[in-house]
This record gives sequence, structure tokens and C-alpha cells, in this order.
Amino acid sequence: MDAGAARGHPPQRPARARTCRRTVQPRRRRELCRGPPAHPSRSLAGDHPAAAAAEQALQLYPQLGSRLGQANALDTLALVRHAIGDYTAALTIFEQAIDLFRDAEDPDGEAEPLNHIGESLLAPAAPSAARQRFTAALGIARAIGTPAHEAHALEGTGACAFRDDRHGEGIARLRRALATYRRIGSPHTTRTEAALHHR
Repeated sequence: MDAGAARGHPPQRPARARTCRRTVQPRRRRELCRGPPAHPSRSLAGDHPAAAAAEQALQLYPQLGSRLGQANALDTLALVRHAIGDYTAALTIFEQAIDLFRDAEDPDGEAEPLNHIGESLLAPAAPSAARQRFTAALGIARAIGTPAHEAHALEGTGACAFRDDRHGEGIARLRRALATYRRIGSPHTTRTEAALHHR
């Protein structure tokens, strides 16, 4: 949460939105959300400590008037749902997060949940729908100049291409994603290298 939101000031405008995202979404957030499978009917707070913290934040941010805070908390909850295989719930929560990012005029915030939706659609084998979301995220990331989100979207569209047996396209997209990850020093470099190694 940014300092302005903590003092009850209005939500950040687009010029500072990326700073807010860096503050509330540390690099390892997605890794922290990973955990062993759990039954989808369990409460989010029982699934993972990250979910419990996000639920507490969701109760606080409306009082502070922080749409970005709410959006990031929802994004975290959806990541937990995705991690435990509850893709339907994850999709619903990601959509709620995107609506808030749009209301806050934060395209940087909108891009990554679109990538996450693509992953949640791809997991149960819906490559066509997943590709639409990854492509939308790619367009936003390129328009606003966020290489991490662009690489993530390229990685996703590459995975969709493999699902459709377009291996040449898939490899080309993964290579472009890998080049960007290496350039920005992303921790996802190793993951993408491994994916290419097995193709």
C-alpha cells in the first residue's frame, strides 16, 4: 500500500500508478502464492497466508478510498485460487481486479491480471480464450512500455501456440520473452529457459 493511501488521500493517478504497483506487488508475490493443492470449497484465508492478508486488506482499502489497493488485493486472492486449481473463482476475481484498475485509470495494473486470466483459461485447455487475454495484455504492455508484462504476455501467447500445434510460433514467442526477461534481470528467466529446453 502506498503512503498516500495509508493517510486516506484519493487514489493515485496514472503518473504514479506504476510506482504503486511496484510497492504493493513485490517481485516474489506470485511465488509466495504457490502452495499445495487444496479443496476449492475451503475459505481463501485457510488456503494460504497470502490470501488471509489480502482478505484483511480488502476490508481496509474501501475505508481508505484506495481502488488500487483493492485491485491488488483481489489480484492476490485470484492468484491463490489459480494456484490451488480453482480456475473459475480465479477468473471471476481477476475480472473484478481489472474493473478496479480500469476505474483507477491504471493500464499497468490492468495488463498483468489479463495475463493471469490467460493462464487460468489455458490451464483447463481453453487456448483460444486465453490467447485473447494474452494478446490484450501484450497490446497494453507495449503501449505503456512495461517489458515485464510484455514478456509475460509473449510467454502466454507462446504457450497458446504450442497448444494449437504451432510449434514454430511458440518457440519464437518464448525466445522473445526470454530475451526480454534476460534484459530486465527477471527471475522468470530460468523458467522460460527450461520451457525452451524441453521444446
